Amino acid sequence: MGKFKLIEHPADIGIEIEAEDLKDLFENAARGMLSIMIHHPEKVELKEKRDIKIKGMDLKELLINFLSEFLYYIDAEGLIFKEYKIKTIKEEKEGEWHLEATLFGETFNREKHGSNIEIKAVTYHRLEIKKENEKWKARVIFDI
Repeated sequence: MGKFKLIEHPADIGIEIEAEDLKDLFENAARGMLSIMIHHPEKVELKEKRDIKIKGMDLKELLINFLSEFLYYIDAEGLIFKEYKIKTIKEEKEGEWHLEATLFGETFNREKHGSNIEIKAVTYHRLEIKKENEKWKARVIFDI
């Protein structure tokens, strides 16, 4: 299983992720983002399920779109997700990446989950995804 760590940035906050494969990289990016937004991710129950399909021109755009989907669910439906089962990440053809996943979580409850930092957007600022020494690494900065 991969890992993530928070990184500081003057006006924003970010995460750096290291993982064995792309699925693990994307799942840990989502876990890292959740840990920024709420105090108690361990209290999120798996009551709701959403299947998502995301597209991107490259891996960077795919990651941005994937994490932005979480912000959409928080804003539009008040849902937070703690488990992420990525079924596929693949390049269908040059310049067209696809991701399919199932997300599990519940309605956000400030008293139960604890509110931490509100993320306004996932940014391209200093965004990085690379494979290095058989491991995938990424950095994502969030606008807060």
